[in-house]
Amino acid sequence: MTAPSAVRSVTRAVDVLMALTSGPRSLGRLAEETKLSKTTVHRLLASLSHHQLIMQDTVTADYLLGPGSLRLVDALTTGMGGIGILARPVLSRLQAETLETVTLHTRFGAQRICVEELPSQLAIRYTAGVGAASPVHTGSAGKVLLAYMDAGEREHLLDHADLEALTDATITDRATLERELALVRRRGFAESHGERVVGGAAVSAPVWAPTGHILAALSVLGPEGRLKPAKLREIRPSVVEGAREISRRIAGAQMEQHDKDREKPA
Repeated sequence: MTAPSAVRSVTRAVDVLMALTSGPRSLGRLAEETKLSKTTVHRLLASLSHHQLIMQDTVTADYLLGPGSLRLVDALTTGMGGIGILARPVLSRLQAETLETVTLHTRFGAQRICVEELPSQLAIRYTAGVGAASPVHTGSAGKVLLAYMDAGEREHLLDHADLEALTDATITDRATLERELALVRRRGFAESHGERVVGGAAVSAPVWAPTGHILAALSVLGPEGRLKPAKLREIRPSVVEGAREISRRIAGAQMEQHDKDREKPA
């Protein structure tokens, strides 16, 4: 590949990524917005997918930004405090308080992906694993991410979703799930008991972006034998307040960066 053609390919790949920053796109819509042929866009998507910069929604077949993009964003914002860096003190405090695993999950299409985790140090523990993906309708983190996403986008996702059962406790009925999500919005948190993994329990709360959109779900998870309903009620306020603190940290870091940008000479 010659230098000019290599630069052109990079530029086109960036155009595709920038189009996806506005939300999921079909192959045809990407071709239309980037003014490239479908064949070219498909080739670029294959290359970007190899590095997990994009992924294809298995439900809608649309393309969206993938976990690799999240790693780039976190690396870019490290100077002002990436989400992992900003959240880590809160995760550490929650882990010390509960002795259980603490995680951050975010949504990519119909999947929820663990982007930060402090595993419990106890011999018997329940972990998610950074980078691990699960259907977004499963578990407390998924229910938080679904409950607070844009209503129209949520309806579209659920219209096309296969609410598969991972365990006997997984919610697979649309109406039941909708009622559960409404309850999450009223309460401000979600709980789960064996919905994703048999014998696992968790409580989660929403982390907000400065724009007011749901950014992530903060969770404490562990074996059901330790995280019985009474224990979940006990640690629930700490999880909710921890999520609020992370949201404040993110907003503060963004404001600080904006102030620095304004101070730069023209």
